[in-house]
Amino acid sequence: MNLNDGIHYNWQKTLSYDADITMVVGAPNKGKTYGIRGYAICNRFLKTGRKLVEVCRHKNTRDAIKGNYLDKLIANDPALKGYDFRCSRNEFFLKSPGGKWESCGYIVSMVEMQGVKQRTFADVETIIMDEAIIEAIDKWHRYLPREWDILTRIVDSCVREQLDGEGVRPHVYLLGNAVDVLNPYFQTFGIKGVPPYGYSWHLNKTALLHYVEPDAADTRRRDETLAGRMGAVTGYTDATYANRFEVDDRYIAKKPKRAKFVMGVRAYGSTYGIWADLTEGIYYVTGKCPEGDARVYSLTREDDSPNLIAARKTTKPLKGVVDFYYAGAVLFESVRIREGFLDAMRMFGLR
Repeated sequence: MNLNDGIHYNWQKTLSYDADITMVVGAPNKGKTYGIRGYAICNRFLKTGRKLVEVCRHKNTRDAIKGNYLDKLIANDPALKGYDFRCSRNEFFLKSPGGKWESCGYIVSMVEMQGVKQRTFADVETIIMDEAIIEAIDKWHRYLPREWDILTRIVDSCVREQLDGEGVRPHVYLLGNAVDVLNPYFQTFGIKGVPPYGYSWHLNKTALLHYVEPDAADTRRRDETLAGRMGAVTGYTDATYANRFEVDDRYIAKKPKRAKFVMGVRAYGSTYGIWADLTEGIYYVTGKCPEGDARVYSLTREDDSPNLIAARKTTKPLKGVVDFYYAGAVLFESVRIREGFLDAMRMFGLR
């Protein structure tokens, strides 16, 4: 597998960093997915017997891609000429010309984490998650609650990594486009805004991020392909092919000191404080509540504890916050606070 052909994404350079977790954020059609699958099969499985695991969020995604997962690779890479591929019970198999079927990998979905824990995996080294960042225009899919923890559990279940350097050392590869700076992976890495182009280390050099700077080929794809020209009408492909994060910073403001604490809510592991400025008639939402204040509501079961009041959908103050939001009278401490809080408010009728 040629990992640096001068045309597609240069996996050779990125792999040279030998990171435990590698996240590549680049423009579409760069060959990121094709390259890492080729590396996992041609450079790892065929040479060492180490297998891959493809991670999807949902079962329907898993079922849609598993049947032809390696078809493009087999059709184009000389190292796989004459090979056959099949997927049986979410396990990948390869057969060399005149050879026998051999297991080369697995495919799992995050929503089946409990089932993944009960499956048997062998010799897994490479874990790949494509589309780790969800496009902003995709209103049908959302990040899963505690998605990073789910991925962590899947890695543990698939690899069963041993102490003292024994067994297989796993590598995780997360692929995506620059469409949502508020994704759970940036949040875990501690990236609070748009990162600079290039390579950067995170999590004490556990995770490597490559935010790929666009090149002339990306510009040509935007200007010369039908999809590129279609998207340019609305500006969509101006951002995607330029691999540029679009940050919506509307309704962001610092809470004034005169604002009074009204209540707090906890949802999906996060805390939000709601404050009212009676002088201006504005609500402010922050990421903290006054310590020890009992006016804190748990909106999701996982956040419930004896010192939190169980919230009900009839809670009038929260209904009031939703009404004020529609009137443009709710401001937020940061973009991340805004997006997390608005997600939580959907259970109170926010659309």
